[in-house]
Amino acid sequence: MITIADAISELLFDHDVVVVPGFGAFVVKQTPAKVNVITNHFSSPGAEVVFDAKICEENDVMAQFIAEKNNIPLEEARKLLLLFVSDSVSSMKAGKPVVLKNIGTLSYDWAQNIVLDQEHTVNFNEDAFGLGDFVAESVFRGESREAIRERIAKEQEYKNTAMSVDDEEMKNAREEDRVGSGRRRLWLWILLAALLLAVIVFLLGYFNIIDGLWNKPQQPSRKLTARTERQESFKLNSGYWMKEEENKTIVPCDSMAYHIVEYQEYLRIQADSLRQAFVADSLRNAAKMEQLGNDASQPLTTAVSNETEYLIIGGCYGNAENAESYVNSLREMGYEKAFVNKRGSYWDAVIGRYATMSEAKEALVIIHANTDDKAWILTLKQGH
Repeated sequence: MITIADAISELLFDHDVVVVPGFGAFVVKQTPAKVNVITNHFSSPGAEVVFDAKICEENDVMAQFIAEKNNIPLEEARKLLLLFVSDSVSSMKAGKPVVLKNIGTLSYDWAQNIVLDQEHTVNFNEDAFGLGDFVAESVFRGESREAIRERIAKEQEYKNTAMSVDDEEMKNAREEDRVGSGRRRLWLWILLAALLLAVIVFLLGYFNIIDGLWNKPQQPSRKLTARTERQESFKLNSGYWMKEEENKTIVPCDSMAYHIVEYQEYLRIQADSLRQAFVADSLRNAAKMEQLGNDASQPLTTAVSNETEYLIIGGCYGNAENAESYVNSLREMGYEKAFVNKRGSYWDAVIGRYATMSEAKEALVIIHANTDDKAWILTLKQGH
């Protein structure tokens, strides 16, 4: 009794498409002969069998072939085909491929499509009947077989000899490279050791120098056994500031600390001198103010003499009342000698009068500092 796989295999020799109703079709695609020019391999014409589930038209070619081969009714052949389709689908869904003798293996791919893995044991191409694959040997014209064999043997012997020589040369070259590499590494280590030793010696010398400079006692740049520093101090004695000297011994030292202490001492002395000078200037100004003052009975308007005089003018007015008012305010501030001077059509508010320009300038400085910074000096010559 012929099986379904045998029936499909036999029908593929006579038909390009063999349909299994309700399942799909087996399609034969003819392939031509091939030759590999490198290996001289000749392949006979062949046939590629693929399965197409889309071709499932209803025909009785397969059923009739089975009925004739098995000598059974057509209806029973149809039932056998339906049973084959049902068993094949169930088996593939269970993950078991369906093996068809001389054709290949049916199974589901990742997309649940039925695919055929061809066996290639049977060539379904009728044009290749009696033909098989073979490899053609190279033909050397003009030489006998014995000559060819001898030439091949000599070539092989030459290759073996050359390979032996090359191996020996390569071995010697490797040995030389190994020895040379060892020598180079030795010299490199020697160079690195020398360099490291030089660095260590340099660092030791450098830090010894630094340590010597840091810890070595400073040699004095100049020899000082004692230094007398003049310090000015002032004290009030009988209305005058007298200057006296104070001797101070300084311990000789050339360190940085000594210079800092000396500079601080210098700044302190300068500050004391400035403070004392300010006090002295204040006292002198008070003395000048006292000299400028006079009794309260001094008249507001005073006539100037015919000699050359130097007047310190506090203000110049167009009428006598304004000048007298300013003079009164000056007398309240302590300028008892202030008066009004008639000069042409103007009245001058005079703060003080002096015989020389130097006295007037000295008094003007005091007035600018204490009362009126806009006061000025008027020079009156004889006859004015």
